[in-house]
Amino acid sequence: MENKIRERRIQQGFTVEGLAKKVKISRSYMSQIETGARGRKMNYPLLARIARALDTTPDYLMNGDANGEETECLGSR
Repeated sequence: MENKIRERRIQQGFTVEGLAKKVKISRSYMSQIETGARGRKMNYPLLARIARALDTTPDYLMNGDANGEETECLGSR
């Protein structure tokens, strides 16, 4: 999950600080999420906010699809 969040953040042109501000968490907390320092535990509402900010789905951030590509974007709904 951490790599998906980082990959998507970079694709969308966000800095760690910019994404953190968008989802209303501290930069250090966002960094801990990205590096896996917080483990794999994250509440679903926070995961959903991160996914929304990155124009993707929580499922993609957690699993991706078999090809490692996004199967569904929130922005295309």
